[in-house]
Amino acid sequence: MDTYYSIFPEERNSFSKEIEAMYFGNNFFERNLVALEPLINEDTAITSENILMVNDIITSCCKSKMEMICHNPNTDSAELKKKFLEILVYICQIKTDIL
Repeated sequence: MDTYYSIFPEERNSFSKEIEAMYFGNNFFERNLVALEPLINEDTAITSENILMVNDIITSCCKSKMEMICHNPNTDSAELKKKFLEILVYICQIKTDIL
């Protein structure tokens, strides 16, 4: 990130506080939680009561997909991304026009 912003310093301040938290959060779980929080107020299955559990499921699934690629570099990453997005939509009950 620092290298990128040393080349494009004008972009450092062009993202919101939420995006900054996603970029610089302590770990993947915390960064993903920032991305999910705005969906609490949307027409989704995410609530303040279940957001931590939903986040755990999503981050575990993402980790699994990344491990698949690490163990088999020939894995079709586009197909894994498609499957992950389908899982994300299903778990969160996201209306596809939100994505």
